[in-house]
Amino acid sequence: ARLRDGRPRGERALLVYPPGLEFIEGFFGCLGAGAIAVPAPPLNPLKPRLSLQRIAAIVESARPSCALTLSSTLATVAPVVAEIPAFAGVRWIATDAVDRAAATTAALSPARPEEVALIQYTSGSTSTPKGAALTHASVMHNVAWFDDGWEHTPDAVGVNWLPAFHDLGLVYGILAPLWGGFLGIQMSPIDVIQRPAQWLKALSQWRATHSCGPNFIYDLCARKVRDEDCAGLDLGAWRVALTAAEPVRAETLERFARRFAPYGFNARAFCPGYGLSEGTCKVVAVAARVEP
Repeated sequence: ARLRDGRPRGERALLVYPPGLEFIEGFFGCLGAGAIAVPAPPLNPLKPRLSLQRIAAIVESARPSCALTLSSTLATVAPVVAEIPAFAGVRWIATDAVDRAAATTAALSPARPEEVALIQYTSGSTSTPKGAALTHASVMHNVAWFDDGWEHTPDAVGVNWLPAFHDLGLVYGILAPLWGGFLGIQMSPIDVIQRPAQWLKALSQWRATHSCGPNFIYDLCARKVRDEDCAGLDLGAWRVALTAAEPVRAETLERFARRFAPYGFNARAFCPGYGLSEGTCKVVAVAARVEP
């Protein structure tokens, strides 16, 4: 309801959230209002000016009319946002302060398949981030494409720690479980990178069947997770261990498989894949349970 406020369909909304469920609320608020979601990296509360400057290129490209965030983030950026020209005219909405009673009366706005659902920005590792406009049809096609070879049954359990502003974290980690109707556990990327054993413990606790990450996280687990961290660990339910988003190293997969075979990990769970924002997310990947 706040997003509409008399504005036409196709309004672009920047999503500036720390890791958490609030991003998902904001994202679906955009879809329900007929707005185009523009996920952005979370801000560093200790360096708000620098963080805003880093996403200024996204703002200049997408030209959002509003930014959705939390009250705590808004309080942090308020003193400095006016100093960055790219944000001139952008209205900020703290979604955790929206009147919930009013929100429940807002009718959803059905989308047409050809309408743009979100603008997904590339990492910008080699140049300034560029936006890929993804339609509702493209997103629906891609989440269905995830099912090809990856056995997303109703009893599947996914654990996602990848950031929501990245295509793999958003389209596969968040949208695929919602589309497929299976349980999706969300974790903070910061927590997992700092303590990779937490990822493995979550996989064990929830009897997770699907989870993914770049090559580096498998390498980090193989090198940094201690024997005492593995007490009670059971990875036997993990049947799709996707590795993508950066070059896949065979030696890393072999090292991880050797390290965690005693805890039930099956090397046949590895599913190396390739994707890109311009292709929505998944382009090609190894099917589950293929001999390595």
